[in-house]
Amino acid sequence: MAGTMGFPSVGLQAVAREDTPPSEGERAMMAYARKIARDANQVTVGDVAMLKARGFSGAESFEIAAIAAARSFLTKVMDALGVQPDSSFLEMDETFQHSMTMGRPIDPSQTGKVALATEQP
Repeated sequence: MAGTMGFPSVGLQAVAREDTPPSEGERAMMAYARKIARDANQVTVGDVAMLKARGFSGAESFEIAAIAAARSFLTKVMDALGVQPDSSFLEMDETFQHSMTMGRPIDPSQTGKVALATEQP
């Protein structure tokens, strides 16, 4: 996903660590995506206009919205199933992990395990 939105993972990690300040357009994109992920009902026409004012096309605004909504949906499904991230995520920079974690906090002792709500202990 990160590469799709114009950030290679190394660049995204640098932004998360605040080593590389994002451009005005990148900040607008991230604010829009964050708003969608946190409460899409709060997105307004003004939010889309903000993206357009910073050079994003209608198609690019749609792509940002679709990716942010899909990421939010996937996170909710994984939380609902008790899925923990794989070990490669835990090998990434801790600041980056924190910035990319939504929903339930990560429990390193459960990495890569799935505890489906339908399974009995």
